[in-house]
Amino acid sequence: MSWVDDTVDRAVTALDGRGDPERADGAERYMKHIAPFIGLTAGERRSLLREAWRDVSAPTSDQLGEAGMRLMGLDEREYHYAAADLADRFVRHADAEFLDRWGERLLTTTPWWDTVDGFGSSIVSPLGRRFDVTATIDRWSESGDIWLIRAAIQHQRGWRDDTDIVPVLELCDRHWSNREFFVAKAIGWALRDLTRLDPAAVRTFLAAHPEPNRRGPRSRARPRPYLSNSGSGVVRNGDGVDVSGDHPTRLPVLEPGRVISGNVSAAPPVPPTPDPLGLRYFLRSVTVPPLTRTRSAGVRGNTSCQVPAAAQTSSYWSRSGSTNTGNSVVWPNGGTPPIG
Repeated sequence: MSWVDDTVDRAVTALDGRGDPERADGAERYMKHIAPFIGLTAGERRSLLREAWRDVSAPTSDQLGEAGMRLMGLDEREYHYAAADLADRFVRHADAEFLDRWGERLLTTTPWWDTVDGFGSSIVSPLGRRFDVTATIDRWSESGDIWLIRAAIQHQRGWRDDTDIVPVLELCDRHWSNREFFVAKAIGWALRDLTRLDPAAVRTFLAAHPEPNRRGPRSRARPRPYLSNSGSGVVRNGDGVDVSGDHPTRLPVLEPGRVISGNVSAAPPVPPTPDPLGLRYFLRSVTVPPLTRTRSAGVRGNTSCQVPAAAQTSSYWSRSGSTNTGNSVVWPNGGTPPIG
C-alpha cells in the first residue's frame, strides 16, 4: 500500500463513526453547511489522528500534498481539518514548490475561514518563513479569490519579531477597498497585531487611509449594537431588539474605546487621547457571549456546538494554536468564537 493510501485509510478508520450526531448537526449549522460533520471535538480529532499516524513514516513533499488533497476530497469536515493536521505534522518535509503545487489547491478546496486559516497556520506561514514565497503571495493577492487573498494577507502569522511589516501593510493597502467580509476581517486581524510590533507604522498607515475599511454593506447598515449588562451575552440594537442572530457572534464597536472587561463589557471609558482615525475601531471589537479569564497558557475552548474556538479567538500570530490572547482572555467551554 502506498504512503498516501495508508495515511488516508488510517485517518478514515480513526475518525469514522466516532462522533456525536447532535454535535455534528450543531457544527454544520454553525459553519453555514459548508460540509457535513462527524461530530468530533478538536481535541478528540487530534488525539485519534495522533495515535493513527504514530508510526507513519516521513513522506515526500508530493506525497504530503496528495494525501492532503485526498482528505479534502472526503465529505466530512473533520477530514478537511485532518488534512491541515497532517500538513502541520509533516510540514518540515514540504519543499519550496509545495505552496504552488499543493497549497493553493488545499486552500481553495471546499474553502471557508476554518480551513483557510488552518492551512495558513500549518503550511503558508511556516513555508513562507523558510522559503522565498514572494511571487506566490503576490499571485494570490492578485487572484481575485477571496480565500487566496486572505491567506496572502495573513501569510506571516506566527513570525512574531521576525515579521516583515512593510509587505503586510502593502497587502492591506492593496485590498483596503475590498468589501468582501473575510478579506476585510483579515486586514483587521493583521493591523491589530502589527500594533504589537510597530504601533507607529499602523497609525501612519491609518492616517493615509482615512476612509474606514468597511466589512460590507450588510454590516455597515446594521444598527449599533450594545451588550446587555445581565451577563447573558445577548446583543441588542438601539431599540432594545435582540440582534444576536444577525451575524454569528462578532459585531463592530462604533463607540471609541469600549473594552471587554470582566463578565461582559464595561462602559466606554474616556479615551486618554483623541482618536480621529478610529484606530480603536480596528483594534477592539465586542465578542459574545461572556468571556472568562485564566492564567493557563495554551487553553483550548470549544464553541457551544463543539467547534474548535482556537481558529479565531486569539491573536493573528497565535490563534490557530491557542485561544489565549495577550491579555489572558480565553473562551470558556460552551462559548462561541467570533467568525472570520
